[in-house]
Amino acid sequence: MLQRIAWFAVPIFVLALTVPGAPIAAAAPTLPQMETVSREIDVAAAAGAISSGVAKSLKVKIVSAAEAVAKGDVSRADRVVDAFLQEVDAQDGRGIAASAAELLTASVAGEAPRTVVSVSPGHAALITTEIGGSPVVLALPSGTPVAWIRFGSAGGATVAQPSGTRRLVSLDINAFDSFGRSVTGLGANAQISIGFDAATSVDALSARISTLDASAKVERLVTTVTGGADAMTATASTTHFSPFVLDALTTTPPWRFTYAAPATITAITPSTGSICGNTTVVLTGSGFSGNLIPEAGGIVPQSFTVDSDTRITMLTSAPDLNGADSVAVSRFLTVTALAPEFANTRIDFDPSPLYRTSWNAIAGVDRPGTPTYTPTLQTVLPRITGLTPNQGPTIGAPVHASQDFTNAPIRVTGCGFTGATAVLFGATASPSFTVQNDAMIFATPPTPGSGSLDVRVVTAVGTSGIIPIDRFTYVKPPTIAAITPSIGSVCGNTTVVLTGSGFSGGTVIPEVNGVAAQTFTVDSDTQITLLTSVGDPATVGNVDVGLTKFLTSTALAPEFANTRIDSDPSPLFRTSMNALAGPGIPGTATYTAVVQSGGPRVSGLTPNQGPTIGAPAHPSQDFTNAPIRITGCGFTGATAVLFSATPSPTFTVQSDAIIFATPPTPGSGSVDVRVVTPVGTSGIIPIDRFTYVAPPTITGITPSAGSICGNTTVVVTGSGLSGGNLIPEAGGVVPQRFTVDSDTQMTILTSVGDPAAVGNVDISVSKFFTSTALAPEFANTRIDSDPSPLYRTVMNALAGPGIPGTATYTAVVQSGGPRVSGLTPNQGPAIGAPAHPSQDFTNAPIRITGCGFTGATAVLFGAIPSLSFSVQDDTIVFATPPTPGIGTVDVRAVTPVGISSIIP
Repeated sequence: MLQRIAWFAVPIFVLALTVPGAPIAAAAPTLPQMETVSREIDVAAAAGAISSGVAKSLKVKIVSAAEAVAKGDVSRADRVVDAFLQEVDAQDGRGIAASAAELLTASVAGEAPRTVVSVSPGHAALITTEIGGSPVVLALPSGTPVAWIRFGSAGGATVAQPSGTRRLVSLDINAFDSFGRSVTGLGANAQISIGFDAATSVDALSARISTLDASAKVERLVTTVTGGADAMTATASTTHFSPFVLDALTTTPPWRFTYAAPATITAITPSTGSICGNTTVVLTGSGFSGNLIPEAGGIVPQSFTVDSDTRITMLTSAPDLNGADSVAVSRFLTVTALAPEFANTRIDFDPSPLYRTSWNAIAGVDRPGTPTYTPTLQTVLPRITGLTPNQGPTIGAPVHASQDFTNAPIRVTGCGFTGATAVLFGATASPSFTVQNDAMIFATPPTPGSGSLDVRVVTAVGTSGIIPIDRFTYVKPPTIAAITPSIGSVCGNTTVVLTGSGFSGGTVIPEVNGVAAQTFTVDSDTQITLLTSVGDPATVGNVDVGLTKFLTSTALAPEFANTRIDSDPSPLFRTSMNALAGPGIPGTATYTAVVQSGGPRVSGLTPNQGPTIGAPAHPSQDFTNAPIRITGCGFTGATAVLFSATPSPTFTVQSDAIIFATPPTPGSGSVDVRVVTPVGTSGIIPIDRFTYVAPPTITGITPSAGSICGNTTVVVTGSGLSGGNLIPEAGGVVPQRFTVDSDTQMTILTSVGDPAAVGNVDISVSKFFTSTALAPEFANTRIDSDPSPLYRTVMNALAGPGIPGTATYTAVVQSGGPRVSGLTPNQGPAIGAPAHPSQDFTNAPIRITGCGFTGATAVLFGAIPSLSFSVQDDTIVFATPPTPGIGTVDVRAVTPVGISSIIP
């Protein structure tokens, strides 16, 4: 599926617009967020921007989080998302390209990734978008010819939104691969991207680049399309007259397989280190080249360098005290990017055992014959490296009916805490503290308290020194004393003033009827002014107004950045204090949302399109004329919903702000939707426009058969194939590309079909409706109380043997020799089984994708046949590499028709 491509010109003197930071906390995971992240993982993994092993681990977490969200288990979803973010952070720049890591971190929080650019003064940079949201920064020496090909992700280069695939002419440049390593001398197989304007067909006008030259003037590059007829296969060349940076992915041919030595750990120096981390450890052994991640005490180190194939130097983190192994090194194997015909295909039918995309070397007490590393207590003066939170209430318990908080313990991280005899807040001892381990204490702040003071830990060795990071600040709990006015519109847009105390000194977020305000200002410590949103109809009415005051925390010290910290006391430390007011909180002010007088108004339609007819009129049509959701205000007592002059045959008033109404049919063109109540009729405004669109119909498929391997050009004829956002599928899979030629014709280039797709539908076309954006007063409101049936935002056309009276398309095995288009992984062990106690690997089969594998009689690695292989289908073979092996070899499939070709 082709998606929108965007380009941006970037100022040339900017050295760094922003830098990727810590994971973004996802406040409330949603299913759309989880689905987006899942797709991004798939595409980034196919591109090599995420190692396959890491991708699988991340997918498991996202699926688990989505299941928890679907079941309403928000707490479990939050925990799984937190684990996901920790893994992304740990793998950032190692098993995940830096740009892909930032994309996933932002997407899981429902946010747009930040833009990161690093260019030298006097150089121009061009940022473009990429497939699956994977972003790139491009750079080339001035005067270099450029052409389009596939994408990659350089470390730290990010921009959101996806787009297509390009090809490259031979080029000699400096670049970075997806793991941030230097790549030189890229040839014709190099994979980079520069980006087209949105287009499903290509001509000289649709291939454009803009940059800034050395004088900060916009430079439009002259581009010539030299081959290809569409945005996925076109080759275009241009010359750039100012240097700019390139992000490259790989130059490895898709059939090339490399034997590599499994990692081995033979020595660990020193054999002991601080339980608090910050110990420099040297690992010696072999097989340390490639994409590696070491661990000590079950935790990724703060930093590490691969000094050579036989040596790694690392700086330890605070260990996971439940970790079983002393030291481990994981080596991640590379994977060839999926060929275009597989890019949209779900490939999840793996043999048992699964192919492996990583090997391990493990050394420790559980691995006899291997060296050990033991984190131990050090006799040192205690030191503090962080407080979570570093703020707390000035008083120990609520003194006003609206106050909702506890003086919970804070978490103190550092080192040397074993045997602590006191935790001091200034000169006052904590009334209660618990030593979790040598690196962590939980301590309750003494109250009453005021101002900022130093937290110090006292042990038999001494007292921790005073440093800026140990500062703890007492802040006043928020209190709501009055709400003015005490009533407002159920439709939001009421200006409300809260008076009380404790409104400053932290980050506050007010809510009215369970929904965050559209806007608010903290006028002073005693006053907040807010503009209400539409209330959540599902919110229990015990609390009218809530105010959350978030406490700050110090950033985790580097030695804790990769450490999982989840052994918290009960009750947990708290990072917020609340003030609550309403009928469920006796003695507090109230605010009542009421229906206001005045005529109705329409502020949005979801969707704002619908079918021209009320029911399918052709066997291929699959749709219902479902109700649309109308948002606005003043709908109570509505007597009619008009589509132009024609009333809706059925409507339901959900609340004063929401109506569900079925569009009258038949209909055509665009009409105004108006709501009629005894008070009056809503006025005509641009946002109330509803458009009737013809449902898609499939009447013919030419040819009626094509290759099971995809790459067949298929023409779909019918009607209603324009006038909306369309996505076709063939064999249950979105095609590589498609063009809407007219309202009656669509041309697609097929992908490899989904083996799991039910064979009742061969070709489908989905036509997605648009919707108006939510008005500001609904932006924070949860709108999920929909009628049955739900409103629908898509119409389908389905054709195949399961839909009597429709055309069919059969994917068949084609004659011709086999071809290999990808290997997962494209590396494997030089030996068939571990030869050292620290080695942990299997010579697992690799997955070979391509075409023409039916009836395969052999799979060759160089000239040596695989001793075991399994033909999954005509497009997939699993084969175990023969061992021992050395160097790089070409993988070829042998069938009665012939042997797959290779290009040196």
